[in-house]
Amino acid sequence: MTTNTDTYHIRPASRIIRTIGKDLIKDAHAAVIELVKNSFDADSKSADIIIEYDSDKKCLKVSVIDFGHGMSLNTITDVWLVPATSDKYDRKKSPTGRQLQGRKGIGRYAAGVLGDVLLMESVDKELNLSKIIIDFEELEKEKFLSDVDILVESGEKGKESGVSIEVTTLKISADEVIKTWNPVQLQKLEVDLRKLKSPITKDQDDKFEITFEYKNLPYVKKHKGKQEEVIEYANKKVIVEPLPILDYFDYRVSGTVNHKGEAEVFYENQNIPNIKPERIKLQINLEENQSYCGLIKFDFRIFDRDPEAIDELLNRGLRELKIGKLEARKILDELYGIGIYRDIFRVRPYGDQDYDWLDLDKKRVQNPSMAIGMNQVVGFIEIQPEDESKLFEKSARDGLVESSHYAGLQFISNYLFSQVIQPKRFEFRKMIGRGRKVTGINDKLDDLFSFKTMQDKVSSQLVLLGISEENSQKVARIISDEEKKKQTLLKGVKNTIAVYQGQVTLGKLTEVLLHEGRKSLQYLREQLPRVNRWVDKYISKPNDELKEKILNRSQKSVFHANALSLLFKRIEPLSKGRLPNKKTTNIFSSIDQAAAIYESEISSKGIVFSNEIDVELEIFGREYDLVTAFANFFENSIYWLNKTSNNERLISLRSDEDAKKIVIELFDNGPGISEKYASLVFEPNFSLKDGGTGLGLPIAAEALKRSGGNVSIGKSDKGTVIYIEFVKGVGDA
Repeated sequence: MTTNTDTYHIRPASRIIRTIGKDLIKDAHAAVIELVKNSFDADSKSADIIIEYDSDKKCLKVSVIDFGHGMSLNTITDVWLVPATSDKYDRKKSPTGRQLQGRKGIGRYAAGVLGDVLLMESVDKELNLSKIIIDFEELEKEKFLSDVDILVESGEKGKESGVSIEVTTLKISADEVIKTWNPVQLQKLEVDLRKLKSPITKDQDDKFEITFEYKNLPYVKKHKGKQEEVIEYANKKVIVEPLPILDYFDYRVSGTVNHKGEAEVFYENQNIPNIKPERIKLQINLEENQSYCGLIKFDFRIFDRDPEAIDELLNRGLRELKIGKLEARKILDELYGIGIYRDIFRVRPYGDQDYDWLDLDKKRVQNPSMAIGMNQVVGFIEIQPEDESKLFEKSARDGLVESSHYAGLQFISNYLFSQVIQPKRFEFRKMIGRGRKVTGINDKLDDLFSFKTMQDKVSSQLVLLGISEENSQKVARIISDEEKKKQTLLKGVKNTIAVYQGQVTLGKLTEVLLHEGRKSLQYLREQLPRVNRWVDKYISKPNDELKEKILNRSQKSVFHANALSLLFKRIEPLSKGRLPNKKTTNIFSSIDQAAAIYESEISSKGIVFSNEIDVELEIFGREYDLVTAFANFFENSIYWLNKTSNNERLISLRSDEDAKKIVIELFDNGPGISEKYASLVFEPNFSLKDGGTGLGLPIAAEALKRSGGNVSIGKSDKGTVIYIEFVKGVGDA
């Protein structure tokens, strides 16, 4: 049998052009923006966008016009007509030094989303005029691209260099136009164009202006008193500029993060007038599977949305612009989001309202007092070119490739929120009495079950009504008796909540338990069936080698079974179905039991653990409370030690005692807690962790209080120090 060998060519189908446009480009807005970026790449000082409808001819035209260096006939035939050309990727910069936006060589085919027939007119630097027409519908009728004839005219002279792209849709009704270019969509495009350019880079020597105009676009308007819908026509022309509301933020965090994670941050609070920005230096250490992504510039502007904050927003300058409360809220609703920009242009969809790429809203649901929601932020992050940042755009123009560098960008952005923006905003709002009042759960319950305020008011009213003192005292006794009954109920509620707090702590340990238990369970699941088979073989045919294997694996199985038993024993204090009674409790033993839960994690992360507490120290309290508290303390220390680059990580405990009190000192050499936040860390909802609920340390404080302990943050230049003080003979029943 003979075999024939021949060579063939890959022949792109003609429909690939339409596919690149319609299937890869998200929508008409994205298509317009791609053409605007091409105008920028052409070194034009401006781009004019015109959308026009001719109701008589049923014709819709979308045009993007620039006044850049234009394209010669050779450039059109050798570059523009070549899909996926590497021209811009190879050049990287325009003749005037602009970072080229379109490097994949497909952005110009976005025009296929806008209409059926494309007319491009290009005038190069020598004022040579070239024209090209592409009929997308006719193009699809041919089988292969090589079979398509593209009409190109040249030889005439133009007046000024630049490129005009006009995309026409014929035989389109007003109703069809309205589906794509109704007032809502036109407003959205205008907002997208306002958000297209980053305000971080303001190069006065390289301006790029965008104008947006629409002519005779139909829209449907219902007239009062009439049943029918009347077609009307809209006209508008605007110079696209960021709205001035951006300058009237409540809080702002801006600055840079370099390729080593070294951040220079500037924090501003416009609620306090005439205060200079606070300069903050940070070292941001990434986690596993994350990489730094070159130099990052960021600018986050935060707007509080409560009525008082909106009033302040108006007072900062919006009233002078004749903008009221409703309009201010509407503007914020249109602008919010955190955009990613390369050079000066936004990378879609980052910054769109429906794209919460940092999960801000999810975190706000978990912790509404502390976390900031998407609709409170107008943010800008500027990244470097792909070869420097390693942040690559997807071909479909729907975001960045989700690599380790992208994960690093997400982490850095979230770190700035959790470590700077959110705690500083929380602290300020607490100071001025704004936002939710933060109170411990037991204090809230005491207030809820207290009858004193009511008793005082009733007594005052009885006096005004002229009721005798004897009858007033009878009423007071009735209220007092009822309060005593409720106190019994209150004790039961507090005990139930204490159990729930223990369950919450137990839930937080799930990951640790799974990690620890899985190793032993895996071993037992694999080895016990094997040992059983060996035993059967040994019974039928004994030999020393088999006996040794059975003994060896049996001993290891016992070891893993004991490890599982010990693991469950360690968490047993937290698994109570009711709050245990108080009794004499050894402090060292309780804390050691809490530390044992994290024994493997402490070891695997290279943490040196030191417990130098007096082994004989005792309190009248609950082991349950102490294990709950210190399990949360240790979890917190391990989390923050994992964020530090210290070569030697340390958790240490020591104790001190006198005739009146016992003091336990817990220290870790992690990043530490700023003195300004020391008074907040034990309040519910306050958290410096990314995505933290702000429950761990408040639960620890409540648990210690039940056993007569008080907790506070001490001063330390090297890490975090926590003091737990027990007054001897004091503690809730």
